[in-house]
Amino acid sequence: MKTPFLYCEEIGSSHTLANYNFGIENDTKLIKEILNNKTPYVLKLPSNFRNIFPKLDSKKYKNSNAFFAISISKRNYIFKHAFVKPISVSSPIKKNYFLRLFIKLIKKII
Repeated sequence: MKTPFLYCEEIGSSHTLANYNFGIENDTKLIKEILNNKTPYVLKLPSNFRNIFPKLDSKKYKNSNAFFAISISKRNYIFKHAFVKPISVSSPIKKNYFLRLFIKLIKKII
């Protein structure tokens, strides 16, 4: 079984509702369409959710991206994403580590 690689910052993924993206309190038609068609496996809600929505029966909450995402998450559908090979970038700190270590040892010997 293969696990799909999902980039959390992609629109429609877990960080879509983060305050630096589209936000949970906004009413964004584009986000609602994307979430409806390509539901993410998981959504990250901020820790200040209760501060943003003190009343869950308010009009602000019922029209929000967060309410829409939570309401469609109860549909019991299984969405499978196409498998995408992860992009792996080596750390610049560890890059050529053994070569640098070898050169350092040679310099100490000489």
